[in-house]
Amino acid sequence: MPTTLLRQARWAVLWDAANNEHRYAEHIDLAWRDGTIVYAGPAYEAPLSPEDTVVDGRSCLVMPGLINLHAHPHTEPAYKGIREDHGRPEMYGTGLYERTAAFSLSFEGRAAGAELSYGELLLNGVTTLVDLSTPFDGWVDLCARSGLRVFLAPGFASARWYLDSLHEVKFSWDEAASRAAFDRAIEVMTAAERHGCGRLSGVVFPAQIDTCTEALFKDAIALAEESNRPITTHISQSMIEFLEMVKRHGISPVQWADQIGLLGPKTILAHAIFLDSHPATHWHTRLDLGLLADTGTAVAHCPSPFARYGYAMTDFGAYERAGVTMGIGTDVAPHNVLEEMRLAIVLARVVTSDLETTAYSRIRSGRAGHHRRFRRGRARGSRRAGTHGRYGRCRRPTRGRPIRDDERSPATGFPQPHHRRDRPAVTAQGLSVYDVHVRTAEAHRPVSGPSERPPVSSPQ
Repeated sequence: MPTTLLRQARWAVLWDAANNEHRYAEHIDLAWRDGTIVYAGPAYEAPLSPEDTVVDGRSCLVMPGLINLHAHPHTEPAYKGIREDHGRPEMYGTGLYERTAAFSLSFEGRAAGAELSYGELLLNGVTTLVDLSTPFDGWVDLCARSGLRVFLAPGFASARWYLDSLHEVKFSWDEAASRAAFDRAIEVMTAAERHGCGRLSGVVFPAQIDTCTEALFKDAIALAEESNRPITTHISQSMIEFLEMVKRHGISPVQWADQIGLLGPKTILAHAIFLDSHPATHWHTRLDLGLLADTGTAVAHCPSPFARYGYAMTDFGAYERAGVTMGIGTDVAPHNVLEEMRLAIVLARVVTSDLETTAYSRIRSGRAGHHRRFRRGRARGSRRAGTHGRYGRCRRPTRGRPIRDDERSPATGFPQPHHRRDRPAVTAQGLSVYDVHVRTAEAHRPVSGPSERPPVSSPQ
């Protein structure tokens, strides 16, 4: 099997097992073969054959592929030009419910959206994806062809939203349809896990905290436990939902999730913006953040859609200091995890008027062993996707999937990145990602001329 050797990378992001975190290193050789990193260190000395490939890394940063912990690749491309400015003031700014009621895609449209999104994700440095979608024929094979490592999360729910007015969300309950969707989800996850590519897994996905009955949630929780799969749902994603759950149960959505046994170390909550402590809710308790931390529940944070509605997480840094494992998702188009990471940092500073709220030193002192802002897009996302940290790391041997940033790009430009551990998240853009190497394919960003591309050569 041929070896690919990236020679003398100017910078590399490597996994430091002793300290359980990523670190920067200079002038690193990185070699991989058959999807496995076989060497990461200062000088690769093993003999090379004529079939091997050598890449000049002297102008590059090489790092593990990013992990997108929450995305809807099938539908979001169709919302371009709509979702950016759409919102209903009568619904506390969110456009979620009107948009869902007004637009739907055919299965052919979903397949086209997924294929477009998978390419966009790869070109922006993502190699592992949690894809929350409605199943369509051919979805599993499309995921396999993409080269991504995909955690397929086929959704199911007891109800769908509908509107009779622009100020009230109503629910159309259909238990028979929910059970059919639940069974279909099991079939899709099983097919994914049996696929010969070896890169596909399943995630149990009851769609929203307000559209699933307690009975359906408990069946989903039992399925996740019996099959050792992660479980995810949307929660605390709007004021409308918060008020609805308070009306039904007298407690916050997160507190009800804890009451029914949903919270736990294999649970990923999408969004968790409108907690009882968020200033918009004006709620009387301050329990939600502690419940997330105490149960080991993770949060997939997607700042863009909420920023478009005029909202932000109260304090990203406070979640981390409390002990909540945070991951990054895109949720909307464009699927650019680096941009989402930067927005999460900037919004936390704006909301708190504190430049250091997400600082490495504050996170580390707040809770030993759970830190590193840039790690959110990699190893911690891996752990919460149910891979137990096997991915999102460059070390030997591992199934890590390297991506290459061109440090000559004016959008990146970090001659001394160890001075700021979050520099790629603060300054890099998706356009800075040059190559993405996965087990079955390589994605390359087009360039205008051969002189702009670091040379690739056969070994001498």
